[in-house]
Amino acid sequence: MSLCRRVRHSGFTLIELLVVIAIIAILIGLLLPAVQKVREAAARTQCVNNQKQMGLGVHNFHDTFGKMPQAWFYPGMTGQNGTAAPNASPIVGIGTWPEFLLPFIEQDALRNQVVANDPTKQKNPALVNVVKTYVCPSDPSSGMWGSGPNMTRPNGSKPALGAINYLGNVLPFNPTSPGSLIQAIPDGTSNQIIIAECYQYCNGVLNNGGTTGGNKDGPAWGFMVAYMQGGSYNTPIYGGADAGFGDSGRNFNQGNVYLQIKPTPDGPTPANGGNGCVYNAMQTGHTGGMPVTMGDGSVRLVGPGVSRNTWRAANFPADGIVLNSDWTQ
Repeated sequence: MSLCRRVRHSGFTLIELLVVIAIIAILIGLLLPAVQKVREAAARTQCVNNQKQMGLGVHNFHDTFGKMPQAWFYPGMTGQNGTAAPNASPIVGIGTWPEFLLPFIEQDALRNQVVANDPTKQKNPALVNVVKTYVCPSDPSSGMWGSGPNMTRPNGSKPALGAINYLGNVLPFNPTSPGSLIQAIPDGTSNQIIIAECYQYCNGVLNNGGTTGGNKDGPAWGFMVAYMQGGSYNTPIYGGADAGFGDSGRNFNQGNVYLQIKPTPDGPTPANGGNGCVYNAMQTGHTGGMPVTMGDGSVRLVGPGVSRNTWRAANFPADGIVLNSDWTQ
């Protein structure tokens, strides 16, 4: 006769389960910053690659036509002396510098569509197409165009403008007197910023502590098409007012706030004790600094410690100023 002995299997106690859950939570807490750092590194790499493509496109444009692309151009526009402004190239019609670069960043078909369509019509491809090369993946304001608590557009019938996070420096991209690299950047191409970053949307709800103003539509690579339709002045350039070309929304000589590292898209600005976006400054969503494209086509990271004077000098191509030591930090 055999005896069957029942074996009792004990399970986990509540305390043991809580300990395991706590350990898992701690591990997740330790891993999350590392994951975020990896994501940010990947996003910054993508952003740098975007700017390298644009820098290469600028040089290919220059090699093809012997001149820098213009910040903007439309037939009949006049130069600073009142005479007709020249075309930098045969492909320049109505458009802005990122539109003129399309054939040089493998976007020939889009450029041809833009040219073939009436710029006064709202369905022009420049108003509805977002070019991946022109968008920074680290921009926390992406998709926030509009104004008011619900981010509504001033004119709901218009499609979203083609977004861009990269603004061209109006001085080397002179719209009324385009020149060669040597003419446009006499201080040396390795010392000159030609493209910098900004948020697509900046404090449309709460600008400088108020409840109105700010960047409603966002900078658009197809700005001139929007302009021909009576659109906003949010151009894909910066420095216009500083250089005497009229207001362009963002400048490089705007007082204490000139470059912001990861500000919040909405909220009180530094002048009001916060970290909100200042819409006439330049912004980046990267934590370590702002990637910028230099005149020689290289991309460098401008750290948060760069001074206003150094930032200004790096944006003026003919001031003869040697960049301070904080530029290399």
